[in-house]
Amino acid sequence: MIKKANLTRILSAGVALSLMFSLASCKKTSLIADVSDDDTTSEATVTEEEKQPEKLSYNIYTGEYDLSKDAVGKRPVAVMINNIKASLPQRGIGSADIVYEMPVEGGFTRLMAVFADYKKAGTIGSVRSARHDFVEMADSLNAIFVHWGGSDYAYSSIRNNGVTDIDGMAYGETYFYTDNALRSTKAIEHCRFTTSELIGKAVGKLGIKEDSSSDSDIFNFNKNVEVISYLDSALNVSVKFSGDVTATFTYDDSTQKYIKGEYGANQMDANTNTPVSVSNVFILYAGVSYLSDGVHKDVDLSAGTGYYVTRGSYYAITWQKGNASQSLKLYDQNGNELNVNTGNSWVMFVPKNMSASTVIE
Repeated sequence: MIKKANLTRILSAGVALSLMFSLASCKKTSLIADVSDDDTTSEATVTEEEKQPEKLSYNIYTGEYDLSKDAVGKRPVAVMINNIKASLPQRGIGSADIVYEMPVEGGFTRLMAVFADYKKAGTIGSVRSARHDFVEMADSLNAIFVHWGGSDYAYSSIRNNGVTDIDGMAYGETYFYTDNALRSTKAIEHCRFTTSELIGKAVGKLGIKEDSSSDSDIFNFNKNVEVISYLDSALNVSVKFSGDVTATFTYDDSTQKYIKGEYGANQMDANTNTPVSVSNVFILYAGVSYLSDGVHKDVDLSAGTGYYVTRGSYYAITWQKGNASQSLKLYDQNGNELNVNTGNSWVMFVPKNMSASTVIE
């Protein structure tokens, strides 16, 4: 191919010959065709187009424009995730829009990570068994509920409330997988994971309805230019669930988010090998009692008090949920629905008899 830099010289030397061929055949010469075939400009144009970022859509779970178009109007996916020390680090929780943390048996907590767009979550887990309180929270979001097993109470709640679920006990290695590299150091229940691809496969093969009938914000997100910040400082927050579990949140002024900690260290997402950071922290105090078997916990999700922590500050609030299908509502001190900063959220239901152990500095 002839380079453009040589075009002037070549055309000047062969102008007569070029004109003769042009008149004789009324066609472009091969010389000119060769020059035109240099597609550097068109390649550059294609590359520039490919570089254009995807135009993202509004996300009702974060209040931000961070959602791919394919996920608009779709149901979220809620995944049960292990949270005992031996199971750490988790995978995928750093990319969740909302994470719910609640007490379970043995003084420990468990997580439910909610993804508005599960296709961007990557690997998620380790996936753990369901508890009925999480089922009721998933039901209120009309979420596709992903878990591996569950208590009898959880299975009853799934059936009675018509919750759409993908259960590892039923589908095992079809829609989940076991990370055998972890088996030498961890118990089997800490080694089970799922992925965006496997969830998508389950949704398709099981004929799960993805379209959502709701387009309402999960929280009353702040639509003003100025962010919400309160007078009372909250740079270091410690929330004690039990003698075994204390959740911590350390404010990072550079990102204006909180670094989540547990078991005396930053809570990491192994997908990115970075600490989990959140914009909004909700500490919601609730009555916690034992169910009829004397083992499993029952979190009273009807109503209570708590704190909203955001942008290095905190504010006393009240909350209300009710039955399984009803949404969680947060209220300010005037009884109005709480105005919430945009961004991802960590929602904790904490035993109210542990409220005196919460430290906000």
